[in-house]
Amino acid sequence: MKPAFLTLFLAAPGIALAHSGIHFNHGDWELACDNTGTCRAAGYQHGEDPAQAISVLLTREAGADSSVSAHVALPVRDGGSAPEALGLQLQMDDGAAQTHGDIALKPDNKNTTRYGDLDAAQTEALLTALKAKSARITLSAGGKDWKLSPTGSTAVLLKMDEFQQRVGTPSALIRPGKRDKAVLAPQAAPVIHAPGVPASAAQTLNPGDADYGALRQKLAAKAQGKAECSALDSDANPAAITLYPLNNKQQLAETPCWTAAYNSANLYAIVSADHKTVQAVAGDPNDSHHYQNGVIEGGLLGRGLGDCASKTLHIWNGKTFILAYEGGSEQCKGFPGGAWRLPTRVSKVVEAKAAQ
Repeated sequence: MKPAFLTLFLAAPGIALAHSGIHFNHGDWELACDNTGTCRAAGYQHGEDPAQAISVLLTREAGADSSVSAHVALPVRDGGSAPEALGLQLQMDDGAAQTHGDIALKPDNKNTTRYGDLDAAQTEALLTALKAKSARITLSAGGKDWKLSPTGSTAVLLKMDEFQQRVGTPSALIRPGKRDKAVLAPQAAPVIHAPGVPASAAQTLNPGDADYGALRQKLAAKAQGKAECSALDSDANPAAITLYPLNNKQQLAETPCWTAAYNSANLYAIVSADHKTVQAVAGDPNDSHHYQNGVIEGGLLGRGLGDCASKTLHIWNGKTFILAYEGGSEQCKGFPGGAWRLPTRVSKVVEAKAAQ
């Protein structure tokens, strides 16, 4: 990783309970609040038809004076074109439909999704519609309509208010009141100092190599109770062990743990440079699947399309691998890779120059 300063989104165990991060699903909406107190509520179309896929993200930081920002996402299908703007139309209960202007869309760097920002008036109108019992929310372009489902939005926004301790106060979205009490204050993201790892090449131990058998047995023993590593439990087709340098005394061992239809995981463990001691399992052997430059990436796909998935990042801090990112979407709504980043844990990573 090149930048000296990275901000990653994560739920940190050492912070007060209200800042520990949550994920909540209801209807066609989901909520993720992270350890800084920031909440992100994502709503989608009803059903899983990719041709109808549309999503809106509502973001609000902790603190009494924080406002809600709104954004819209529309996937680009099969490498084709997508509209450059969407018109927002809202109908409240039995009232007449009202238009609220256009929302300009811009592609992401992979041109798989187009994103747009709602202005303050559009955001307020959308929030009003979401609170209505039978509102219709339509976004349109080129004669085609996309309908945002309000089902579950009230429950999700109420959960956001509860997490940020706003219920009954003037800043609550769903149950405002006149209670004069402090709401959840924003919390600074924890800092992880990443010292960098040596740039020297990884080493591979293959079956039959001098240290292979003993190290494999020790890795299997260390994995017991942490994951069902079927690849280590069986002697059939034993896999290689890759060793990445962490410093002059420690290495990171990587070997397959399990494989399924569209998910797999590796066992990662910190071992001594002489391969005689397995010091600790690193990352989560239930979902960790990739290592590079001091970062273990994990997560699982909800299905092959990858439109609902979890993601974790564990970062080497010179002593162990610290969970530095945790989040994901549980709504399978036709956005390959997910429409948004929905973290429950965030941190600031200060990265030193890689060791030589």
